[in-house]
Amino acid sequence: MKLTEKDFMDAIKKMAERKQFGKMVIYLTACHSGSMFKSLPNNIKVYAVTSAAPDAVCYGSNFDKKRNVYLSDEFSESWMKHCNSVNLSETTLEAQFRDMKEHTKSSKIQQYGDLTLLQEKLICFQGTSSLPPAARPPAARPPAARPPDSNWCSIC
Repeated sequence: MKLTEKDFMDAIKKMAERKQFGKMVIYLTACHSGSMFKSLPNNIKVYAVTSAAPDAVCYGSNFDKKRNVYLSDEFSESWMKHCNSVNLSETTLEAQFRDMKEHTKSSKIQQYGDLTLLQEKLICFQGTSSLPPAARPPAARPPAARPPDSNWCSIC
């Protein structure tokens, strides 16, 4: 069974209608990954970053000569390096995208959806593991405790 853009967008729109999330960020790496977000609405609080445009490929990195295979792709590597090098409570999605675009040389990364989320801090979507314990925000409330129309984040 394959996932089509229509099925994926229908699922995201249905989740938004049901208020199953306040804000959502999606990272997708695959050749032609941008094709999955061509019709992502810009008004449902969903932001997506892809490793390639709808008509483009993405590129591997860290070639293992012994196994004759790439162990990673440059988009994922750029994302992981960025996340491990910044303070998630101070860095915005916009800063992350700019950094990844600068350090992803061959793949043409793209962004889709609600660009008003670019000013959100990464910690609202990616957790707290890169912060020292004393700098971490209070633990998030369990989902059942949040109002269904909430756009809540522990520091946003």
